[in-house]
Amino acid sequence: MDQQGPLVLLTEQGRREPIVMVHPIGGSVFGYRAFARAIEERHGIYAFEAPGLDGESEALASVEALALLYVQALCRVVPPPYRLLGFSFGGLVAFEMAHQLRKARQDIQGVVLVDCHGLDHAPHPPDEAESLAEFAQDLGRFAGKKVELDPLPLHALTRRRRFELLLSKLRECGVLGSEVSLHEIQSRYEVFHASLRALHAYVPRPLDLPMVHFRAAAAKEESDASLGWERLALSGLQIDRVEGDHYRLWDAPRALNLADKVAAFFRSSRG
Repeated sequence: MDQQGPLVLLTEQGRREPIVMVHPIGGSVFGYRAFARAIEERHGIYAFEAPGLDGESEALASVEALALLYVQALCRVVPPPYRLLGFSFGGLVAFEMAHQLRKARQDIQGVVLVDCHGLDHAPHPPDEAESLAEFAQDLGRFAGKKVELDPLPLHALTRRRRFELLLSKLRECGVLGSEVSLHEIQSRYEVFHASLRALHAYVPRPLDLPMVHFRAAAAKEESDASLGWERLALSGLQIDRVEGDHYRLWDAPRALNLADKVAAFFRSSRG
């Protein structure tokens, strides 16, 4: 991978009608590799990793601030038209990037949302003990493991002890290996928690651009199949189902199907 600040080039064919992807809530784009390989003959792939994962820069707790950072980096490296894609929390950031690019009079070909929840969240973000439990569960699900961390006993522990217990639990469940340090897991958590706070604070505005929302086929049926995005898509919203559940959409076999659908959307959205 070739990285310039938060922007990572995931394919060698980076200049071929590139798609710009935004990380999910954990901040990493590691899980996008199979998708990038599946689509690289048609599109190059750039992706944004969240600040803070390196343990040195500060994690940002604002969708608008993340979008501004990414738009500034994007415009220095990638020429328009812009093709944006965001998975889960990343969909909120990609959507806000489209707003900021539009305000800057940049050409945007379309926005792809992939199983993007977040518009129907609880009124208040969880406290640290609760978000540590959510973080552990999220890491476990992406690894195909069940991780249960009870937040109640965590309230009585020091912050360091909370993270020691978290790391021990994740190693015990086979989610992380011994090479992952306490400092690294703290940095990854800080990104996760900052993203949770950003999600709870973000109020999206309607957007007049071609948009599609790919929903996980294994997800439960919702009264609003768009998960709230239809009312924000002034040009209309395509909704399609893709194989897998929320945590398995980017696995190698399913990534091929998703790559075909994404490439077809951007073909249809050309001016």
